[in-house]
Amino acid sequence: MKITRETNKFRTAAVVSTALLLLALLLAACGTPGISPDAAVPAATTSSDDGSQAAAQPAAAEVENSTDRTKGSPDAPVTIIEYSDFQCPFCSRWVEQTYPSLLKDYVDSGKVQLVFRDFPLSFHPNADEAAVASRCAAEQDAYWAMHDALFAGQPAWSELPDAKPTFIGYAGDIGLDA
Repeated sequence: MKITRETNKFRTAAVVSTALLLLALLLAACGTPGISPDAAVPAATTSSDDGSQAAAQPAAAEVENSTDRTKGSPDAPVTIIEYSDFQCPFCSRWVEQTYPSLLKDYVDSGKVQLVFRDFPLSFHPNADEAAVASRCAAEQDAYWAMHDALFAGQPAWSELPDAKPTFIGYAGDIGLDA
């Protein structure tokens, strides 16, 4: 069967039309029913004794976990929750390049409380042991010293088949009973 130029144009038009129809249906399905995109949501306000109104402040979220490690004032107006993996090279880069400025400019000044949560990734074989080492250090009030040692030494232990001896060495270096 010979495909003519007109048959080819028809097929192209049918494919494009079908794709546009599917896109329109997808956009319609993802829209929020009953809410106009132009509808404005009024800001919450509070009234003061003199009758003036001010925008209400958002309520503070309760951030508490028994395994959290924190730096900064618990009364700081902002809390940053960091989920991190001691073996992640990007997390290590953040600790090296950004973390010192965050501490100096925001945490130490009382503007921010930093909450650190372990988030060892399954494809980092030493991440779980590193998290365990940091928690063991926390039992001797040396969590942050171990945190810093783990990230600083990451290139030395991240590819080891068994990093536990290295972590025990860090514990000794920071004066822990290991």
